[in-house]
Amino acid sequence: MITKKLKILLGLELKRILKNSRSSTKRISSLVMMVLVGLAMVFYSGLFTMILVTSNNSKDLALAFGLVLTLLTFFTGISNGNKNLFSRDEFEILYPMPLGEGDILMAKFIGIYLDSLFYAFAIFLIPIVWFGIIHGPLAFILNLLSVLVLPIFPTFLGVLLATQISKTFRFHNTKTLLQVLGTILFLAIYIFFMTQADKYSDQLAGLWSRLAQGLRTYYLPLSFFDRAFSNQSFLGFLALFALTLLLLLLLGYFIIRNYIQNFYKDAGAKTREKKKSVSFSSGSKLKSLYKKEVKHYFWRTNYVSNTILSPILILGLGVASLLIKPDRIFGQALGSLPGLDLAGIACYILTFISVNAQTTYCSLSLEGENFEALKAMPLSFKDLVLPRVLLGMTLALGPILFTSLAFSYAGQVGVVNGVFMVLTGILANLFGNLAGIYFDLMTLDLAWKNDLEVIKQRFSAVLMSLAMVLPMFITWILTTLLNIKFVIPTSFIMCLSFIASIAIVYLMLEGARDRLEDQ
Repeated sequence: MITKKLKILLGLELKRILKNSRSSTKRISSLVMMVLVGLAMVFYSGLFTMILVTSNNSKDLALAFGLVLTLLTFFTGISNGNKNLFSRDEFEILYPMPLGEGDILMAKFIGIYLDSLFYAFAIFLIPIVWFGIIHGPLAFILNLLSVLVLPIFPTFLGVLLATQISKTFRFHNTKTLLQVLGTILFLAIYIFFMTQADKYSDQLAGLWSRLAQGLRTYYLPLSFFDRAFSNQSFLGFLALFALTLLLLLLLGYFIIRNYIQNFYKDAGAKTREKKKSVSFSSGSKLKSLYKKEVKHYFWRTNYVSNTILSPILILGLGVASLLIKPDRIFGQALGSLPGLDLAGIACYILTFISVNAQTTYCSLSLEGENFEALKAMPLSFKDLVLPRVLLGMTLALGPILFTSLAFSYAGQVGVVNGVFMVLTGILANLFGNLAGIYFDLMTLDLAWKNDLEVIKQRFSAVLMSLAMVLPMFITWILTTLLNIKFVIPTSFIMCLSFIASIAIVYLMLEGARDRLEDQ
């Protein structure tokens, strides 16, 4: 009987993991995004495998890749454990059924583990194949089993940490702030490493040597994994399996005692206790709708975490330009893109990130059941779209201004380039938000049960990369036909191309107005 219950619940989780949806467009776009992310991870896995093998450092391959997988699945466990694979609506249906809390949690945890395997095999596909070719089929099987076991402990440690965080941080804004600060910290470390790696290469090599020694000595799961994977040690695999099983039992005990209580029972009770009376004040229609969008945005932690990276990246680029010479940041691009100066390359990069700094790709769909109420109000198509576009531009405006001016000062590109870089960044962001709202109109989904279905399971990054083709193509046409590449700043030509692109997307939105009215 337990097996049958678990099978039903696992079916729900597998549909979620495989991005199953009644909308074929949404399902295909989600699968395309998964494939692209997986291919990117496999590519970098193969690249670093080749680097370690050719530099005679293959002895550290399993340890280095295992560390990356451990950290990735740990933070994935925190994210998945905190955002509830079973939404509250689903839980309220499941909990009264003849299903034990253990059945529900077991299906949830297996779903989280299966999700982590996507990263595991994307990272270790090339090393598994390479070691299998070198050492034979038994090594291939043993390494495959080791990769299946390694993510279990860090994944469920992350879930346990998520349950404890939920006790302390009940407010959406607090969770959002922690995610934003974590993103900024990660970005700062990444920029420092990428720009200073050559300067501190000897120190980094020594640091890795000490870190590797410490991991092999003190972090036993990774130490046993390294022995099993690198040395084809069956005893190492048995030790890894036994230790993981023991730790999983201990973690499972604490998680089961706290998870449902923290995420569903106490959270619901707290929400009911904290209901306050509602007060009203008069204001302009645009201002009221804009304030609604701001509150709606910051209330959804997953919405913020999925869209805040690009504005932070723009800001980080500006800070980096003040601390590091810009030609060091864009040095490789300068050599590979003849005909473009430093200001031109910076303008291209700034516009690309600014286009991606949009929040509109799911803003209408997030209304869900409230969408009918909005349609019943005396609101025009412009009233529904404009506040959402303004929100996306508000988040990116400060970083765009700071980075454009910072780069103009640090890169000594002149006042004219600086002004046009500011205008180009703003126009690029406007174009991205208009393209995002058009995409949301074309794929409108109001029947979701969990907002993650429209926040995370859309390929907005791929969409924006495709949307960038239009202004880039117009820029190429202008520079080719007018042959003014070295006379007029690239940023000015980019301004013209984005103005033309915005006009085209605006006309497309006008054509999509009927679709919104028919919903």
